[in-house]
Amino acid sequence: MTNVQLCKTVCQFPPICTVRCHFALLPPILRDHSLHWKQDWPAVSKLLPVIEKELAPFHARPHWGKLFTTSPAALKDIYTEMPDFIELAKKYDPQAKFRNDFLNKNIFLT
Repeated sequence: MTNVQLCKTVCQFPPICTVRCHFALLPPILRDHSLHWKQDWPAVSKLLPVIEKELAPFHARPHWGKLFTTSPAALKDIYTEMPDFIELAKKYDPQAKFRNDFLNKNIFLT
């Protein structure tokens, strides 16, 4: 199956939609596009690395609440505000009560 065929199988219609950007310390969206998937993790997990590689030149950012395969080290390069976020999190949550496995793996332990 080609990447285009896989995308047609896995992405919901339309495969790219427009969303309004908003201000946040670590905004997932700097531009105005995002992808929406069918609930088929085995198929999506094959396509995600392909799409992430193709979008890398455009500095695409994964959404924290969505699926992605970007490594924690790459996230720090993509989210240039990450050090500011980590500093604020340590200041206002010194006992790490609001952290979870996902945040520890992707932000605090890298």
